Amino acid sequence: TESDFYAYIEAQLLEEKVREQFDPEIERVAEHVLIQHILVFDEEIAQEALELLESGDAWDDIALEYSEDQNSRESSGDLGWNTLDDLVRILGQMGFVAFSAPVNEVVGPIESQYGWHLLRVVDRQDREISDAAYQEAVDNAFEAWIDELTTEAEIIIVDDWQDHLPPSGPLGI
Repeated sequence: TESDFYAYIEAQLLEEKVREQFDPEIERVAEHVLIQHILVFDEEIAQEALELLESGDAWDDIALEYSEDQNSRESSGDLGWNTLDDLVRILGQMGFVAFSAPVNEVVGPIESQYGWHLLRVVDRQDREISDAAYQEAVDNAFEAWIDELTTEAEIIIVDDWQDHLPPSGPLGI
């Protein structure tokens, strides 16, 4: 009905207004790392690649020759600029290790469900986060606020709730 439509629009606008209150609290700039990886399926091969890197072979050459990651091999294992949240989403717990690595230091081999990884942070900068990441941060803050309100609320579950209804409901039912 028309009144249902207006109620829906009103609820959407109210939620949007509440979410706007979180806007100033969310940082638009976050630390990012430019990261590369080499993925291999065997620990011995990962160790061999690491030894070559430690002896001075170029990362680009080792990535091209050894990496099994078809998506990033040709680009020296480049995973692009990522925040900590991005890396945890991409690499799981290994993302924490990758993010905290010193610039230009090879980390690994580290085992994951995909195989063995060698990781290298090429650069570290404070950069503006993407619009999608910003919106996700606002959504997360909103959800955390709702969870906090829910936790603090006194909720009473009444089995005989129907007995507490007025004789005629709001729609005359």
